[in-house]
Amino acid sequence: MSKEEKPIAVIIDYPTLVTIYEIIYGIEDYVVATIQCGFEETKKRRYKVYHNSKGSYFNKDNKRYYLSEAIKEDIFWKNI
Repeated sequence: MSKEEKPIAVIIDYPTLVTIYEIIYGIEDYVVATIQCGFEETKKRRYKVYHNSKGSYFNKDNKRYYLSEAIKEDIFWKNI
């Protein structure tokens, strides 16, 4: 995880913005992300990915963020 790493996707769940930098595949999957709510932003960290009938997701503060709701970063910025 370098400081200059570019994001690959975002999830917008007003007022929260989740920025995904990397997806790590293995026996257990992880996403590397920051979560911004208002002016507060978490540091980049790994979140374990879980799977259910609705899809793949990760948890933060008892909130599920589904990867299927992510928008690719290049598409996100082109449409603003």
